[in-house]
Amino acid sequence: MKFIEQFQINIYAVIMLAALLIIIKGQSQIVFQSKRLLTWIIAATLLSIVTEPLSWIFDGTPTGIGFVLNHIANALLVLLAPVIAGLFAAYIDLKINNDWRRLQKRYFYQIAALIVAILLLINLAFPLYFTIDPAQNHYEQLMFHLFNHILVVLIYLTILALTFRARDRIETNVYRTVFAFLFIPIIGMAVQAVNIHLNFSWTTVGIAILIAYTFLESSAGEKDFLTGIYSRSIYDRYVSTLISQHVSFRLMMTDLNDFKGINDEHGHLAGDLVLKEFSRILLHVFDGERMVARLAGDEFIIVIEHGETKEEDIIAQITAACTAHHDPLIQNLRFSYGLEMFTPGMPYDELYTRVDEKMYRQKKEMKRSSPPTESFP
Repeated sequence: MKFIEQFQINIYAVIMLAALLIIIKGQSQIVFQSKRLLTWIIAATLLSIVTEPLSWIFDGTPTGIGFVLNHIANALLVLLAPVIAGLFAAYIDLKINNDWRRLQKRYFYQIAALIVAILLLINLAFPLYFTIDPAQNHYEQLMFHLFNHILVVLIYLTILALTFRARDRIETNVYRTVFAFLFIPIIGMAVQAVNIHLNFSWTTVGIAILIAYTFLESSAGEKDFLTGIYSRSIYDRYVSTLISQHVSFRLMMTDLNDFKGINDEHGHLAGDLVLKEFSRILLHVFDGERMVARLAGDEFIIVIEHGETKEEDIIAQITAACTAHHDPLIQNLRFSYGLEMFTPGMPYDELYTRVDEKMYRQKKEMKRSSPPTESFP
């Protein structure tokens, strides 16, 4: 009973992570690489959370096997810290760059763990991290443990640097989740460094994993696979909720002009890039709005709930953001749009039809009024 009371946080963390592992394994027959990395992180964290109380149990055990187990348990705890931090860095790198081969070339950010493994071998002959008295089998932590903490913090700072460099091409939820990755485990590590009897270091890593799964994996079905903004199904559910609550809002639909020409002249990869960048422009212009979605192809829809920005000012902001873009394809991008106010009592089909008709009416007018354009640069 005393053991359960002392390590109840570890027990709760094990139950949570084991349940999460079962959910990830049973959720889909297709194993995505990001989920594969997440399962590695969960497995390593489970091992550390189980090993931590075992190291306390083995400490002071007078038998010969207890001395060996005490060494193994404490060495594992030292090694698993950079292993898990490196896997976190690999996971975020994959979320940003979506390149598994890049991770393999970087050894999944396990160079620090390899250095620690070598130092642990040295620790057997020349104690660096810890020493264990053979007579009493008593563990004593040495000052070199601080090196491990610094190493782990440096890995977390590497994650932050990776994310900051890619801030213009990643989703906001990835950015926020990285900060949770950084600060929650660091806080837990700092608390346990102050008081070794508070078992927060590994359990806070478990909380970070839960945040990662919640915001980066389980919510993936809400987002459009290409652009990262909301999908049509989520948009439909969201608008239905607003209508049922009798909330007034404006609905804007936009469509890229001559998008087929971009695909034909520059290839579908360039076309995909245009869709991604235009999505980011919409997110920037409509910062503060909760629903920016991709309907299909090159059609987007925005629910405008806040502010009184005039229609012409909204279009001017989108046009200016396109013109200021570094990519000539985005600079020369033209789009049509329809915008309509929803008032309580208006049928949704009527609202959607009005917006759709306005957009395509403008598209036809722009085609008639515009001279034949040169090919895209």
